[in-house]
Amino acid sequence: MKSSTLLLVPIALALSMSGQILAQANAKGDTGKDPKIVSVTGCLAQSDSPGVAKQFIIKSGDMSYALEAGTENLSAHLGHKVTITGDSLKGKGPHDDDRISVTKLVMISATCP
Repeated sequence: MKSSTLLLVPIALALSMSGQILAQANAKGDTGKDPKIVSVTGCLAQSDSPGVAKQFIIKSGDMSYALEAGTENLSAHLGHKVTITGDSLKGKGPHDDDRISVTKLVMISATCP
């Protein structure tokens, strides 16, 4: 009886540890679901597409990104050169290919080139 108890204790300990290792591996595997943080510097504007609700965009070179303002007051910076930082929403929904949820805005210049 004593020898079977001595044998069961290490087995129970090994099973317990393997469960913890699997839980840690699964937690690390979920990091791909975390939002990707991006920064873009460019001119802040509003879209001018007819029939579409106006939305804020940032134009950087040939690219433009639709913005979700979050807590930032984007209208105060229309026409300014800014750097926005936020979460990329690419792949989060059917219309979020180049959309950024703004978490930070830094004004670079009061005018755009």
